[in-house]
Amino acid sequence: FSVTFVKTMRQLSHLARRHASCLGRRNMSMPSRADTQPMILRELVRPKEQSELAFFCTDTAAGLCCDQRLLQRVRRRQAFSPLLPAEAVLRAFPDATKAALLVLAEHTLTSAACGTAVVWAIRDQQMLLSTSRAHEELRSFSLCLRPGDVVAMADGHHQSEADLLKLAMECSPSAMVLRC
Repeated sequence: FSVTFVKTMRQLSHLARRHASCLGRRNMSMPSRADTQPMILRELVRPKEQSELAFFCTDTAAGLCCDQRLLQRVRRRQAFSPLLPAEAVLRAFPDATKAALLVLAEHTLTSAACGTAVVWAIRDQQMLLSTSRAHEELRSFSLCLRPGDVVAMADGHHQSEADLLKLAMECSPSAMVLRC
């Protein structure tokens, strides 16, 4: 080997050792996550079985669809990519005529609805957000949740926000009501 090659290799090994020692230490100050707990969704009301709607609920996602087959496809896609926003998951199913999906990632809830399905969030017995206000084909919202927030989904049939609030507060069997 030539002298310059050996010299270059020594310099590279020295740089590699320096770089490795820097990686071993914590050079940035990151906020502690020890005082935070990820949120989970808990079902308060399981909707009564309706022939035209199918529901599912896990700790981090919930959904409703117009048929069981579509619901299984939506659920599988969401399970494969659990941090994908709800709107991105529902966009993959343009054939859905009535569907809603909630996805929870730590404290952030994303929700999307299409057709006559509606999703709404309640904080301190007040309507916080709803997909019923929008007139697009696929409606969505994102929300930073707090403990005690209530999220609900149902087939809206163009109900007013007051009616939706009443459905969730009375825990109506025609809506899926979830607490965070």
